[in-house]
Amino acid sequence: MQYVFSRSYFFLYVICIALLFTGCAGIQEVRPVATPSLENVHPAQIIEKEKTSQLPGPPPFSETYIPVSKGLEKEIKLYSMVLDQAKLGEALSTIVSEADINMSVDSDIDLARLVTVRLKNVTLEEALDMIVEKGAGYAWKLKDGILICRIAHLCG
Repeated sequence: MQYVFSRSYFFLYVICIALLFTGCAGIQEVRPVATPSLENVHPAQIIEKEKTSQLPGPPPFSETYIPVSKGLEKEIKLYSMVLDQAKLGEALSTIVSEADINMSVDSDIDLARLVTVRLKNVTLEEALDMIVEKGAGYAWKLKDGILICRIAHLCG
């Protein structure tokens, strides 16, 4: 059986053989790479240095955050009430329970003293001014959520 090559296959075969021989002819001898800086490297010293080094501390904070709850303001609550010849103690108990604060009253304060006050949409401070100062003649102050009632010359 005779193989018949067409001209195009013959040229392709010749080109592949030529590329194979020219590619193999270019192999050169492997030369060692010169590394003069590696001659000065001592791995034992590097390992010992890494063993003795201490871990760094935490990074310094460059930003300071203010707590979110610090800047929040309480909603201003308004009070409306009519106290007609009511005892000072009852009036204070009513306003303290509505405002959700604590109260401290000096023993010199007459809680049975009668006060008449008409309040309409006033703040806690305005209500306390009307009831305690103008209604009963005593002094008051709010400190850390505590209402303190005293005789006027003792409040400071």
